[in-house]
Amino acid sequence: MQKRGQAAIEFLTTYGWAILIILIVVGAIYSLNLFSPKVINKCDSVSPISCADIKIDTSNTVSLLLSASDVSNKPGLKPNIVSVTLTTPEGYTCNPPTNAIPLDRNILISCTLQGNSLKEGRKFSGVALAQYVSQDTENLVPPLKHNVEITFSGTVETQVGI
Repeated sequence: MQKRGQAAIEFLTTYGWAILIILIVVGAIYSLNLFSPKVINKCDSVSPISCADIKIDTSNTVSLLLSASDVSNKPGLKPNIVSVTLTTPEGYTCNPPTNAIPLDRNILISCTLQGNSLKEGRKFSGVALAQYVSQDTENLVPPLKHNVEITFSGTVETQVGI
C-alpha cells in the first residue's frame, strides 16, 4: 500500500512541475506582448502618386502624407484625393478636402472618419482613392480621370493635443 501512495505522489509532483513550467512560459510570452505585436503604420501606392506615411488617431482623424511625380507619358498631372475608406474595421469612410496633391512635394491630407470612435491599439487597414487628370486631357469634356488606389494599414494611435 505504501508503494502505491509513493507512486501517486511522484506522479502528481511530476505533472505539477510540468504544469507550473507551462504556466510560467505562457505568462512570459504574454508579458512580452507576443500575442498582439505592434503593427507599424504603412501605406503603398503606385506611380504617379506616392504615399510617405499614414496615421489614424483615437479622434477618428486619418492623415495621409502624399506627393505626386510627373511621368513622361502624363505631363502636367493635376492629382487630388477623392475618398478614404477603412476595410478593417468596416463602416468608416470620409471625404477629404479637395486639396490638390503637389508635384514632387509632400502634402498632409486629413479627414475625419464617420462612425464610432476607434480605440487605441486597434489594428486598421483601408484604401484611399486618388484621382488625377493629365494636362493634355484636362480640356476634354469630360476630362479623362485616372484612379490610383492607396492601400494602408497600421495601429490606431492616441490623439496628441496641440
